[in-house]
Amino acid sequence: DFSYNASFAYTLNRNKIKSMVPYYTTLDGQVGSLNQITKSNIDGGAASFILREGGTMGDLWTKNVIKKDEDGNYLVNAGGKLEIAALSQKVGSVLPKYTLSMNNDFRYKGFRAGFQLHARVGGKVLSATQAYLDGYGVSKASAAARDKGGVPVNQGKVDAETWYTTIGTGKVYSHYIYNAANIRLQEASIGYTLPKRWFRDVCSIDISLVGRNLWLIYCKAPFDPESASSTDTYYQGIDFFMQPSLRSYGFSVKLEIPMNFKLGIRLLAFAAALCMAACDFEDINHNPHEPTDKDLEPDYYGTGLLFMQMQNYVIPVEKNQYQLCE
Repeated sequence: DFSYNASFAYTLNRNKIKSMVPYYTTLDGQVGSLNQITKSNIDGGAASFILREGGTMGDLWTKNVIKKDEDGNYLVNAGGKLEIAALSQKVGSVLPKYTLSMNNDFRYKGFRAGFQLHARVGGKVLSATQAYLDGYGVSKASAAARDKGGVPVNQGKVDAETWYTTIGTGKVYSHYIYNAANIRLQEASIGYTLPKRWFRDVCSIDISLVGRNLWLIYCKAPFDPESASSTDTYYQGIDFFMQPSLRSYGFSVKLEIPMNFKLGIRLLAFAAALCMAACDFEDINHNPHEPTDKDLEPDYYGTGLLFMQMQNYVIPVEKNQYQLCE
């Protein structure tokens, strides 16, 4: 009476840009070349997807960095501030290396239960939301830095406000790249099929409860990496104040009726439809005292006389223009 079934799924996506357009000729005869394509300039171009030869469709690039000296230390000016420089750099791909899922199904007599585990391995994501929260000092990380007296920089410390306004509202998004790897309980369900003998073998009723996206077991990013704020190909893995992912619950009742019983119900419904079509029903919306067109003929004539009499009292516009202006 007991059974157990398990299934596994392994998926991956490998793509590579083999070549760009080395040169092209426009309609007016000008020759040009296309070495890269920039897609989805995020937050004014602070981050974007750049397509280049040898890269992938998910390559994510950032533009700003904190200036460093020849020894690799952050440059701190005389006022104790950090300076930002424009430098485009690739921070990774939003595409996962692969994904795994495992389905488990348990059955015992009329009872059944199941759950699905899902894992994503590899890939990078960016959280502009976290950057802005840090920059305005309303995040947990900025609060912890204030409590510790600042953020370690080089061999000393800079105050939390200086550091987080520099990398946060300063849009140094290379500091807000996270590993997209995660493991979750994607779905769990439990159900019971009521015995047919309870209904004299006329029908079968199945009752079940199901929950989806129930538990994020492992995740290093400050948001759900599987969530997407847009269906755009070049906006995956970007968190820019998007809605959080949801946990959902459902309840279902399924009624199964044997074919012969279904046929009887259909014939009964067809017979009832024929009976209703053959009956003569009185129109309950009919008003027996409603006047007919013949009854209204004197009113038509009287209305016409009324309008003819009104014409005698209407003053032409050219004679009444002064009153109209007033």
